[in-house]
Amino acid sequence: MELVAHLRLSKQALIDLVFFGGVPVVLAMLSAVLGPYAAIMGAAGATAYVLSLAIVPWWLTGLATQLVSQRVRRKLPLWLIAAIGAIASGPFVSLYVYVVNAIAGDVWPALGAFLPATFSAGHLKSAALSEGRAIVLWIAFVVIFHETLGWARFAPPAAKTAFN
Repeated sequence: MELVAHLRLSKQALIDLVFFGGVPVVLAMLSAVLGPYAAIMGAAGATAYVLSLAIVPWWLTGLATQLVSQRVRRKLPLWLIAAIGAIASGPFVSLYVYVVNAIAGDVWPALGAFLPATFSAGHLKSAALSEGRAIVLWIAFVVIFHETLGWARFAPPAAKTAFN
């Protein structure tokens, strides 16, 4: 019983766990099911591929957003902190995705036919579209978790009022 008491998480830690673990896994599974990856890689390969492209970039964006949040606390609204964090993580996420795609392309050569050639116009368009979607999703999830669950991870501290 004492062990269970030690394992209890605070509300904020539980929300962190859902945000940084549950959300990217759910988004990855939607990609695996709705995307063409299962046909190319099989179910296990598609799952591993989309999880690797969901979890690590989500965590990199979280790290970048945390750094932005600490740097500009009390100066910017939450949505802008989330946007700057997502944009700042972009180059690191792009490099990570490039490495994962290179490895996956060696394991599953058919994936190379699906992905546009690196640095082609099609690749740049696809990357920009993907980055834009990721930024919008990141901002939406950060704000929704803050507004509906009271998540305080990146939010500036509440201003003190006469009633606090």
